[in-house]
Amino acid sequence: MAKLNYLQATNVQPEKMKTSEGIGVRSGRRLITLVDSGGKKTAAGKWWEKKSGEALPEGGFMQQKAMREGNTETIRLRDGRKGITRRWDPGSGEYKFTALGKKYYSTLRRNYVVDVPIVVNGKRQNGSTYQIRSHVKMEKLGLRPVEVPLSMTLEERRNFIKDSIKKQMERTTDAIYRISDEEWFYDDDGSWAINE
Repeated sequence: MAKLNYLQATNVQPEKMKTSEGIGVRSGRRLITLVDSGGKKTAAGKWWEKKSGEALPEGGFMQQKAMREGNTETIRLRDGRKGITRRWDPGSGEYKFTALGKKYYSTLRRNYVVDVPIVVNGKRQNGSTYQIRSHVKMEKLGLRPVEVPLSMTLEERRNFIKDSIKKQMERTTDAIYRISDEEWFYDDDGSWAINE
């Protein structure tokens, strides 16, 4: 790491390597890899970001956008060939991932906005009570957006999202929201609205 300290002091900037898709810094004839060909930061890369306070540029062939031809998606490999990442299976309504695709799509993430099912228990001015089944936006409950890798199937993504939201709501077994004479409770039997 002393070598990296020296490079930072001399203001050497990370750059794309000529021999691969990685990102590195040059020290004389020696090249220090900061981001490997797959786009993953090395220990030196993590150290560089921490010391410099700057994010490293994206590197690796995994950072490109997949191209779709018919029901097949591909990315360009380092040697110029096309590598299949996944195929759409109309029978199951799901993508079938190759080994390359599982690796590639695990680096890509999507954010999801969720409407959480709730039961609203309230009291009217005349003292009578009511109960309504509804949904509430996760932001209104102060919940964080859920980021999901694209290598999961639709069912796996939905389950992952629900579990993540439920964990965030485990702060209390009491009402998740109170307003005026209403209390909102999570509805375990309700339907979820999950939007990408």
